[in-house]
Amino acid sequence: MAAPAWLAGHVDVAEFAHRYGPRLDGWRMPSSQTKRNRLAQVFGQDALALCRAAWAPDAPARIREIEPVRLLRQILVQTYYLHTDSRGREVSKKREADDEGVPPGQLRLASPYAPDARWAAKGEDLFWMGYKVHLTETCDTPAEAEAEAEAGVPAPPLAGPRVGPSPTKSPGPWPTRRTWPNSPPPTTSTTTVPATSGRPPSPPAAASAK
Repeated sequence: MAAPAWLAGHVDVAEFAHRYGPRLDGWRMPSSQTKRNRLAQVFGQDALALCRAAWAPDAPARIREIEPVRLLRQILVQTYYLHTDSRGREVSKKREADDEGVPPGQLRLASPYAPDARWAAKGEDLFWMGYKVHLTETCDTPAEAEAEAEAGVPAPPLAGPRVGPSPTKSPGPWPTRRTWPNSPPPTTSTTTVPATSGRPPSPPAAASAK
């Protein structure tokens, strides 16, 4: 408790401790909607009484600087509004989105225990109170690619189907030799003729008999 002496002079501490001591959540709320509405009205009256005491002219300024007190005021403003009933009494009423309006989702506090948490929904069946995480990945261009782009060097061609005549066929309309995959290339033999002779070279002499 940040200011127990000041708080004891403005509210019933024992009653507040009994009502707000355990942490409130949806599992501890009454099952009846009528009882829920009545409890919400009590919450609004307690919050209004505490905020009026904190923002009174004679209240210490440090009270208004306490984080839970500022959150309480923000939740009070976004959840309730004051109006005068038929008897001239000033009463607080819970806001309805379709009638009195509520702040937009990105500004509306969803929980006093987690000020940054927000209500979110996805479709009509999935909704939650919490956080969203957006992940972004940035890929840098390699330095050599940037240098080639600045120099105007064309990019290497991508691997793909070959366009043009097949290397295993002659450029004519009919192939002169069919070449199958993994077949050895054709072999040719050549004979060198000396430039000084008009005849083909003689075969090698036979070995003399012993």
